[in-house]
Amino acid sequence: MASTWTLLDRSACGQTVNLIPIRNVPQAITQYDETTQWALQLKPDAVIHSPLLRLRDIAIPIEPNPPWWDRAGASIVGLMPLHEREMTVDRNRLMEAVAKSTSTPNIQWSGADEIRVVFRREIVKNPAVVQTVSAQQELQPTSISSESTVSMTPIVPIPAVVPAMTPSERDRITRLVQIGIDRYDNQLREAFDIEVDPTQMGIETLRDFRRVDSVSWDTPPTEGWNQATVKGMNSREAVTAIIEVSFTARPLVVVPRDSLRKGHILSESDLTLMPAARNVSISDVITDMSEAVGLQVQTVIQKDRPLSRSMVGPVIIMQRGDLVEVRVVGGGVTVATGAKTLAPGAKGDLIAIETLEPRRKLMARVAGPGIVEIITRPPRVQ
Repeated sequence: MASTWTLLDRSACGQTVNLIPIRNVPQAITQYDETTQWALQLKPDAVIHSPLLRLRDIAIPIEPNPPWWDRAGASIVGLMPLHEREMTVDRNRLMEAVAKSTSTPNIQWSGADEIRVVFRREIVKNPAVVQTVSAQQELQPTSISSESTVSMTPIVPIPAVVPAMTPSERDRITRLVQIGIDRYDNQLREAFDIEVDPTQMGIETLRDFRRVDSVSWDTPPTEGWNQATVKGMNSREAVTAIIEVSFTARPLVVVPRDSLRKGHILSESDLTLMPAARNVSISDVITDMSEAVGLQVQTVIQKDRPLSRSMVGPVIIMQRGDLVEVRVVGGGVTVATGAKTLAPGAKGDLIAIETLEPRRKLMARVAGPGIVEIITRPPRVQ
């Protein structure tokens, strides 16, 4: 889309300078509303080393280290006239040119009324960071028609240094990739813990990523590191990246094949193994089926719900109020009598009983169906 250029009057400046609206930086993702404002202060003078005049060359933000300044400051606002080395920029005309941009919010201007700009070409020692382009390569003469014909110079884009990605941006892209993996095969997330290193080079390729279209694998994913091809869209175009994804198998836990009622005694056919759910502690969960077989369900358990040790227990062989035989064992002598249980119990449990004649409350250990035992110490000889 063609940009509108504004020409400063010679009466307002020492030399002619072309002003253009601030262009959207391709990597910019910040959204502004009508209430957002920037506060900029115009410098009294500036020295530039390129014919391209950028906003940061002639103004500084009043707010210390604002997050938007890295991108906004790199925006091009004018050109040094060809074959000139000095010019004066009027603040009011600069405000008019910048205000025409739709990519910036309202700007509060302060500082000098005009700025003196001096152009001094500098030889760059590190071409990998900044590309040095001659004035003849950057600027090609052209013209526009108004009340008078004035020589104009169009902009030739110069690749800018791409700022480093922030940790939050890397985490956002990592989450999008993980969503794409879910779409590929939801069973992967059920069986593995998935990790995508946000610092790897492939994440840089997905800068400004907005949508995941597909995730494909060179070979079927297995435990360990796997190579994935991620395709999707950023804010401008389709992108493709090769990234490394780590799969760690989650531990298997015992779950019922079907819902179980209270009192059910577990058999091997009732149970199966399933990967533990993500971010769930398995400290109280049974992981060995042989450990659960023969136990009794203490509460209703839903299908596929991991069995915890609090859900099952030994089989209850006595209920409250059952009539049982009490065996009192001590000193090699066993005495039997009758009693009534005051609590349910499994084999080996210590429960309260009440003898029938005479009526006495005692504690006895469950020895088997219908039998409890009381172990006494043999008398000691003084």
